[in-house]
Amino acid sequence: MIKYSSNANTEYLTDLLGVANINQRIKLLGIEKHDSIYYLVSSLFVRDFLFPEKSNIEAIESIRDLSDGEYRKAGMQIHKKLKNGTFENDSLKDFGLAVQNVWSDRLPASTAKEYRKLMEKLNSKSVLPIEVHKHLDPILEFVMENPLNQEWLQHSGSKGGSTASLLTKALYATDKEGNRIHLSYFLSNLSALETVQMQMSMNAFELAILQEEGFRIQIREVVNVLQ
Repeated sequence: MIKYSSNANTEYLTDLLGVANINQRIKLLGIEKHDSIYYLVSSLFVRDFLFPEKSNIEAIESIRDLSDGEYRKAGMQIHKKLKNGTFENDSLKDFGLAVQNVWSDRLPASTAKEYRKLMEKLNSKSVLPIEVHKHLDPILEFVMENPLNQEWLQHSGSKGGSTASLLTKALYATDKEGNRIHLSYFLSNLSALETVQMQMSMNAFELAILQEEGFRIQIREVVNVLQ
């Protein structure tokens, strides 16, 4: 799920672990501001499940009018049908960008600050059991496979996420001198061009954050002004 950002594996693990257990884990990790997790991938089909006869424009407005409870209940029903092979769908041709965007808007939300704090916990290696890190670190810390990164980093891990209109990234690093850095940034309402531009710039931006004190100072000043 993490290594390949697999939606299918996300749905499978959500079912295997249980939604209630996953949401309880959020609390145990000390994450305070986070929407509850639900069947994210099944909810892609809410438009076709609840409003198959409506046009995309009408369906999108109807989805937006659903309460969180109604929306998540529909996702659960779709998940059960997909799992037992009884979900019938003949309108995937209507599954366009506009429908994807309304799905993206209703995904569970949190804050960049919460994920920065989570990165700090992962970086410390002192919150989760050692056995967890034995499995998790090789996946999150794939950048350490590069010998050049091994020259200046003790360890560094990250996880990004994106949809057609948003881009997120959270990372942590400890360099050879013991300096620790934790970073998260969430970008939303992006156009297709902006998404491509940001994806092309992410690596250079993150390296500058990790390696250049002057750049970090500059970023802090900009953030303080915006606040």
